[in-house]
Amino acid sequence: MLYADNAMKSFGPVDVLTGVTFIIGDGERTALVGPNGGGKSTLLRILAGDYPTDGGTAGHRGGALGFLRQEAGLNDDRTLLAELWEAFPEAREVELRLEEIAHAIEQGDGDIETLIEDQAKLFEQFEALDGYRIESRIGRVLSGLGFTLPDDQFRACGDFSGGWQMRIALAKVLVRRPENVLLDEPTNHLDVATKAWLSAELKDYPGTVLLVTHDGEFLDQVVNRVLDLRDGGVESYAGDYSEYQRQKADRLQAQDRAASRQGREIAKQEKFIERFRAKATKTTVVQSRE
Repeated sequence: MLYADNAMKSFGPVDVLTGVTFIIGDGERTALVGPNGGGKSTLLRILAGDYPTDGGTAGHRGGALGFLRQEAGLNDDRTLLAELWEAFPEAREVELRLEEIAHAIEQGDGDIETLIEDQAKLFEQFEALDGYRIESRIGRVLSGLGFTLPDDQFRACGDFSGGWQMRIALAKVLVRRPENVLLDEPTNHLDVATKAWLSAELKDYPGTVLLVTHDGEFLDQVVNRVLDLRDGGVESYAGDYSEYQRQKADRLQAQDRAASRQGREIAKQEKFIERFRAKATKTTVVQSRE
């Protein structure tokens, strides 16, 4: 679950968020839309804990959080496969310990019986962490994002272009499959085929998803709710991106009609006030209308 309760954030004299409140429940796939510079990335970073709020609260509950930022944040010297394994620190630690024990047994170092007992426990722990299927999961996601397997797995992350490094960062979020996912412009460096794969992946995602992208067609395929962030606050719309556009157009038309009615009523009252202001017997009535 992702939430904000009257969240506020300013940078110097600029108020970016002035009282944002929402709850995104388990299993909801939500788009965050709004004008450029309106605070979308700031709100994602607050939900992730990168930034504190200046008032109110915001964050996530009910499991782990995966966050695709606009910077890849990779280790250039690691291979692609090793970088993806960083998404599984517990399983990676067990795997490295198993390698150490296997080497010790092979060399005859230490008490063999103790080493074998430790090895058996670690095998059980690795299985509980779904460690035997991790490389299969990694391969499926990398293939879906357009990497050439197995060759690309053994290339250093620094050898990939900036766009492909962002695909690696996206893969790190998706292979982990956390309960809560924040995606900041995930489609920027994707072609038609990988966009189609990602939309299918997110549509079936079992957790909570909040994403920012300007690609309305992609949002139509993925989301079932839209949060519109404008002037420091949010309005919620049910449905996909096209439905959001229809609902917003209807809402704006209704506001325009209400403003027109209000304008006509004000003009009527001003005309009445001007007509009777000079008459002493009408003073109370005029004052109430003013």
